[in-house]
Amino acid sequence: MRKLFNSILIAIAILSTTSCTRHQVTSISLNGDVATIDTRDGKLILKALDDNALRIKFQTKPTQSLPEWIYVENDKKPQMKVKDYANLIVVTLPQMSAKIDKTTARISFYDADGNLILNELNR
Repeated sequence: MRKLFNSILIAIAILSTTSCTRHQVTSISLNGDVATIDTRDGKLILKALDDNALRIKFQTKPTQSLPEWIYVENDKKPQMKVKDYANLIVVTLPQMSAKIDKTTARISFYDADGNLILNELNR
């Protein structure tokens, strides 16, 4: 049940990022449990929620943050790592990873064993 719930969260996140699939990545930064990926047209923000859950947001302009309520089983901050390769950015959590194509900002999600969970389709 938990895997299904996490998969649904990832699916919702992917649907909310469809507007950024053609945006070239210009820079990345990591601040604690938040990775910010700048594109030509906005910011792709990945926030670690749990060892196997990321919140994904794409912003075209600065917005005021509203309070968020998210249920997670523990309140420890997951350890997030970001690696920057020539054509790819890899955001890793203990039980999953997200790979972002630098040319298109297309996101693919993988489990801890490297198996593809979900990815955006080519446009």
